Amino acid sequence: MLKVPSLSSKPLEDLPKKLKENLAMKLEKLSQTFPMMEPSWVPHHLAGKIQDVHYVRNFLEPKQVEEFERIIDRTCDWEKMQTRDTQEFGSSGTCPCGRSLLRAALPPWQSTMVDALGSLGAFHPVLFPANSVRLNAYKPGQGIHPHLDGPVYFPRAAIVSLGSHCIFDFYPRMGEPEEHGFSWDRDKEVPSSPQMPPGTKPQLSLLLEPGSLLVLSGDAFTYHRHGIKAVEEDEITAEVKNAKDIGLSVGDSLRRTRRISLTIRHLLPRCNCSPVF
Repeated sequence: MLKVPSLSSKPLEDLPKKLKENLAMKLEKLSQTFPMMEPSWVPHHLAGKIQDVHYVRNFLEPKQVEEFERIIDRTCDWEKMQTRDTQEFGSSGTCPCGRSLLRAALPPWQSTMVDALGSLGAFHPVLFPANSVRLNAYKPGQGIHPHLDGPVYFPRAAIVSLGSHCIFDFYPRMGEPEEHGFSWDRDKEVPSSPQMPPGTKPQLSLLLEPGSLLVLSGDAFTYHRHGIKAVEEDEITAEVKNAKDIGLSVGDSLRRTRRISLTIRHLLPRCNCSPVF
């Protein structure tokens, strides 16, 4: 089991400038990255046709889940959407050039979690720490359309679940993302993608439990759309890969309650006039 270390909430901005410059130099010299290569990650890797998916049960203890929920309910200023409520942390607006987002400090409670993920190897140490946290809150019956997060992020995301369970679906690979662009779909409230063929079924489904951690990277992040069906009750099917591990059988059903997710990523620089990333 991965254990979340107890870390200082000291922000990255307090680190010496020389240290940050050295980290940037190391990144330039690397031909490949080696995140999540420690033996402790091996049991959490999901083998199958979709590569680079890791799932950690009980990443957070129940008391930690409750505390994070209390903080979120007390401090968040949600943007109301049809499919969910949402709030972005780590960016404060658009760069004057219009090509990038400006950096904003994460709240201390988020910085602690981001630091823990970095220490555990969920993000490459040269890119430490991740700098973007997207909170989504779903009521029963809400979900998110299948989508790709897009090239503005390093191809890795860590998703921490609070509150209700949900079934999280990955869909078959469809073409090259760069061919399609990443404009915003106002109707579906996700980055735009070509319509999937009717009847397309998930290639991989996972039941995300409260307190769990899902890490998707590489092909799973870049080429396989992910989404959550807008239902009030999840039915366990043969495609739910981890159902047996949780003690569930095909045909079981679980009613959803309110769910909050934290999607943690590293937002990449999009221009030369925003060197803070």
